[in-house]
Amino acid sequence: MTNFEKTLISYLAGKPPEYTSEVEYDVTIKDNPAMLKRNLTIIVAAVFIDKESNVLLIQEAKQGCRGEWYLPAGRLEENETIEEGAKREVKEEANVDFEPTSLICVENYPNAFSSWVRFTYTGNITGGKLKTTKQADKDSLQAKWFPLDAVQSPRSQVNLRARDVLKLVDACKTHQRLAATDQKIAPVIPKLQAYTHMCFRLMLVRKINANFDVLICMSGTSTSHLPVVRDMGCCLRPTFQEIFGGDIDVLSHKGVLCVEHAGKSRQIYADGVCLTILVFATTTKDPKDGDAFVWHRIRNETIAADLDRRLKRHENSIPLFT
Repeated sequence: MTNFEKTLISYLAGKPPEYTSEVEYDVTIKDNPAMLKRNLTIIVAAVFIDKESNVLLIQEAKQGCRGEWYLPAGRLEENETIEEGAKREVKEEANVDFEPTSLICVENYPNAFSSWVRFTYTGNITGGKLKTTKQADKDSLQAKWFPLDAVQSPRSQVNLRARDVLKLVDACKTHQRLAATDQKIAPVIPKLQAYTHMCFRLMLVRKINANFDVLICMSGTSTSHLPVVRDMGCCLRPTFQEIFGGDIDVLSHKGVLCVEHAGKSRQIYADGVCLTILVFATTTKDPKDGDAFVWHRIRNETIAADLDRRLKRHENSIPLFT
């Protein structure tokens, strides 16, 4: 097995390899260093569904939404990892401790100058007692379990702050359902790796007849690797235009394989996040610069079988909403 094949297997298992220096960018769409509170907002949230099909909600204390119900969520603070931020928000708003088991979805909504990213976890509550109205403070008024049916019903009496709660609850239900089958999704826990920019690592795969090809980059000082795109959002079309000189036929967008973020590095400004995303295409196009990008034929049977399984299944990785 080659080193590149070992790297692919690591990505597919949700475990990006270690990098000893800052990762090089192979494609640049937008050149803005990611800085919290300036051009980057990172939101952390958590969904808990117990064995009796109840979901944990908190009652908002903020002006504008006071008294409404929402998931434990809030903004990541400076010098904080994504996991630390999620644990802090759950403790502040629900008064319980939890151990994350996996991300269940990632949302990335960029505009021309900034990016809004939300990372939603699920996990196990390990301690504490739900906040009561006697403990109400600036973070929340209380926390309660609600039956899923009562929250999701079109005639729900639960006054939700926003309907996006339902999308995140659905993502958690899907994650739990698959975890109980042989279709279990590999857990995604953010890896501590510093990035200056918002970027994504593209695992672009095409199937021709019975064979799989993956797009690799041959430029730069690194050995052959998956392309890394510097951008405020996971914008595939500009990336394809840069690499192929135009649009390509995308078969399906299969979601997030890995997340990398540090938040604490003193060597570089480290608010940036790198998402490794899996995309399947049916294109027969070759990259416009054959010296920089090429299609690499997958000959390893284990990797080919994994890709074939993912291509056939609708749910096989952490969903990415853009």
